[in-house]
Amino acid sequence: MPRKGFRIQMEKSSSYRRAPPASVSVIITCYNYGRFVEDAIRSVLDQEWEGLKREVLVVDDGSTDDTRQRVEKYASEVRYIHQKNQGQGQAFNTGFEHSSGEILCFHDADDVWYPRKIGRVLEEFSRHPEAGFVQHPLEAMDGSGRIIWRHASLPQPDIRLEDVLRGQAQLVGAPGLSIRRSIFEKIHPVPADVPSFPQQT
Repeated sequence: MPRKGFRIQMEKSSSYRRAPPASVSVIITCYNYGRFVEDAIRSVLDQEWEGLKREVLVVDDGSTDDTRQRVEKYASEVRYIHQKNQGQGQAFNTGFEHSSGEILCFHDADDVWYPRKIGRVLEEFSRHPEAGFVQHPLEAMDGSGRIIWRHASLPQPDIRLEDVLRGQAQLVGAPGLSIRRSIFEKIHPVPADVPSFPQQT
């Protein structure tokens, strides 16, 4: 079965600079993806975190594989939270309830981030203090790392929270979504039917 490995897709920029420090919570959800979760964790820990307060949480949604043992290898840097199987929406809610960051970055256990994602995301929040979300296109790869599809662009680059809640707008998949805590508080708990950008297979 091909691995769904979403990665950040961003243009190269010679004007890239570190965004002002902020606190960031990365919430990784996992259900029986122990074979992938270490790659997901490492792609987060390998970001440029200097000057930033961070926390990384893995919410295990009732896995029956070796997810716990794999995550516990990173116990000094990653917080492991186990819950009975309730679905990804509730796993994100659980992660939020145990988090403290000003910015929430969502992640799936079978996905990886490109380097510099965090810096670029925080740079956009800094440039647009009125924005509640930052999204970016995604790429999917197979088990060998070959890109099998990519989003050329976001279908709805400028959306409102109200439109999302009414089902009139879609968010990109979890690995491409970051949100201010103050905004997530308004939609918490996340209902199971909140639409997101359909992920191709």
